[in-house]
Amino acid sequence: MKSKKRLTSYGLSVPLFFVITAFTPLYSSDEADKSSKNNQVSGSKSEVSSKDDVKAAEISSVKKLPKYLEYKDIPESVLAQMSQIWRDVYSDNTNFSIFTTKDIALSDKVFDSKWEMYGSSFQEDSGSKDENDISVKLDMSLLEMSGENEASKYLEYRDVPEALLIQRLEISKKRNPNDKSYFKFVAKDATQDDQKFDFVWGMYGIYDFTFSWERIPHRFGFNGSTLYSGLGGNNLTLSNSIQSALQSSTSTTTVATNFKNYVNEGSFDLSGINDVMLLRDRFSMGLNFYGMEPWKVFVGVDYEDRSGTRPMYGNWGFSNSVQLLEPIDYSTWDFNLAGSYAKDPFDFSASYTMSSFVNANHSLTYDNPFRNVDSTSATAYSANYASGSSKGRHALDSNNSMQQFSLKGGYKIDDVTRLTGETTWSWRFSDIELLPYTINSAIKTTSTPAAPFNASDKANLPQSSFDGEVLTSLYQANVTRQFSDDLDAKLSVRYYNLDDKSDDFETNGFVRADGLWDTNTAEHEHLDYTKQNYGLTGTYKIRPINSRLMPTYQYEKIHRKERQVKNTTENTVGLGLKTDWNDQVATEAGYSLGKRNGGSYEVPTTADLTFLRMYDQSDRDTKMWNLGVSYTPLEWLDTSISYTNIDEDFDTNFGLKSLKSHEWITDLMVKPVQDLSVTLFYGLNNFNSEQQGRQWTPNLIGDPSVAAYSAEDTPSNWTVDFDENVYTLGLRPVWYIKPNSTKLTLNYLYIWNRASIDIDSAVGTAANDNNAFVPGDLGDGDVARRQSIDLRLDYVLNPASKLYIGFSHETFVRTSYKYEGITDVPVSPAGVYAGAYEMGITYEDARVNLIYLGYALEF
Repeated sequence: MKSKKRLTSYGLSVPLFFVITAFTPLYSSDEADKSSKNNQVSGSKSEVSSKDDVKAAEISSVKKLPKYLEYKDIPESVLAQMSQIWRDVYSDNTNFSIFTTKDIALSDKVFDSKWEMYGSSFQEDSGSKDENDISVKLDMSLLEMSGENEASKYLEYRDVPEALLIQRLEISKKRNPNDKSYFKFVAKDATQDDQKFDFVWGMYGIYDFTFSWERIPHRFGFNGSTLYSGLGGNNLTLSNSIQSALQSSTSTTTVATNFKNYVNEGSFDLSGINDVMLLRDRFSMGLNFYGMEPWKVFVGVDYEDRSGTRPMYGNWGFSNSVQLLEPIDYSTWDFNLAGSYAKDPFDFSASYTMSSFVNANHSLTYDNPFRNVDSTSATAYSANYASGSSKGRHALDSNNSMQQFSLKGGYKIDDVTRLTGETTWSWRFSDIELLPYTINSAIKTTSTPAAPFNASDKANLPQSSFDGEVLTSLYQANVTRQFSDDLDAKLSVRYYNLDDKSDDFETNGFVRADGLWDTNTAEHEHLDYTKQNYGLTGTYKIRPINSRLMPTYQYEKIHRKERQVKNTTENTVGLGLKTDWNDQVATEAGYSLGKRNGGSYEVPTTADLTFLRMYDQSDRDTKMWNLGVSYTPLEWLDTSISYTNIDEDFDTNFGLKSLKSHEWITDLMVKPVQDLSVTLFYGLNNFNSEQQGRQWTPNLIGDPSVAAYSAEDTPSNWTVDFDENVYTLGLRPVWYIKPNSTKLTLNYLYIWNRASIDIDSAVGTAANDNNAFVPGDLGDGDVARRQSIDLRLDYVLNPASKLYIGFSHETFVRTSYKYEGITDVPVSPAGVYAGAYEMGITYEDARVNLIYLGYALEF
């Protein structure tokens, strides 16, 4: 009887490529009976003449399993040991086939696991066995790379040095019935930057102690350059002569010419940026104690350290932004304590977590390339060299801590009813030392425009620090009941509350882009809200058609304290149907409909997009449906296809107006001949969104800091239609050239995404929002292709070792409007400075070839 392949749900991200298995009969009970009779083996040892006869009979029975011996040639002595172990485990002297009803498909994992189980675990009989046997597994390889191997996208989260690599080292103590102690040590990629070490030690049924450490690199780019000094620190400086010369410019064309000379003609030494990256070192240690059943206790400590740099931007308004490197020096401690009790009909658990985050860098200060002297003016944020601050400053992530306590429990009311519940409380704290309004010393009472005080003096802040405190609480309960053999249901209730008890912080003005004083007020917005959820799901078996009908209902209500919409409610209903038509065909289908009511909308009174309505507070209609089919017509063919559609419409004037997605997933597994299997995967994801916004010119109508507003419908409005397709293709053939020793595997993956951005806006007049241009569409807004090929040949030398050799190729190519034609000092076709200074740090294209030779040993 064929096994029915269940449909699998996929996320909207890039799908994982895996092997689908199809199970076929291996050794029927009739064959087992016949083999048993032929070999005169039964449950009674009296039917054989001696111990040797028993062993011979067992070996003969095993050797009649063609599927089991399909890919191996096992010596008689090893077969005897295997038969003995099977007898000990299954207490059955008549049939030693542990796979009597199902066979496992030919996948890479199965191939490796068979050799691990049957190749190295059974050795020639050498007499008595050492009770402290140690098992060692070693996998090492040599690599040779070529091509554009210093590509940050290829090496984004990994390290591939050209050297002898220890891919895996495992040392463990074999289980012995006379000794309950055990340990296991595993080292992965031990000679690389992305290395990981795990260790576990304990006593079976009593406790275990775990320790792990891993390093995760994250690269952002190679081969950048900058005029800034002090990279990696929290104070980036430029030569005073550069700042003075650019400040003396007479036009934006002169700015561009002089700036390009400094960068491109070697007038000043540039700091080379060879590797922009950060390293995450993660350490964890835990103790599980479960020797007092039904009680269990866990205590653990986690620590993470992040160090390095990553790109960020600073700016002084519209016409002056610079790419910088943020210094990364974080540390995070987590302490965890948990206990549980489980004994029918009751189970209970409690946990406590304490976390602390510390950033060694409070802020980042950086020089302005165009100003050597602080100044201010009414248009400072829309100019570059004419006025503004000589420096900029950003606050970085602040120190904070968290404590959380959770209780969970369940109670079996009767044989068909169960109650579960959870409550969680958390406390989050931060004590932030505030920076002054600005680093620009020119903004004071005598400046034009004038500030009410010296804005660069921290003493003029309403308070020197900000105490942040957020409390959250969660309560939820579920009741499940089986009303009959065909009907069961689940009722769920959930309540979540976020209480922002942070300081009430308000100022009568602020400094805009470190350029001028703005008289609009600024205050901390408390984000208090409560969320209530109620849900009812059920399952009804329709036995005549072998189906399950699954209706659902969900209700959600959110109450906000300080948002434009105080209350939103949403109702969602859904219906699913899964059917096994026969041994070959299975289907599933589902549909859900949701409607959110945003209620009344309070139009903001501050200078902002007056008609903007946040999408998370607006009315919304949601539709989602999915359909899937799996088909297994033959023993050697297994295929499935699924489709999912999500459609969201928001009742908004500005912001996000609609969001749609489509997903196709198809996979196929074919085994055309005995020694060859092929797996094929194809996926298509489509995303589409429509947004509306408004452009504006500084100090004119539409500027958020100008009191006068334009009408809702104006030429300054624009719409954006974003559409992206992601195609994924995977192919994996496996060929057992020589079943008992040689295997050839090909893994191929191709991912292509293409995005188009269509922008529409009308031309305005001086009297009606002076929008002087129509933006152009971006037909290929963001296009990226990734292709990887890996061809590997495995050759088993003996049950304890194997050789493998392989070739890998990976290509990553990206075309994006964001980087098209961008240089370190971009200019317009007329030679006018375009308002940005870049470091040349992007994800480079990658075309990498890798040849590797490896040896795996186990003893």
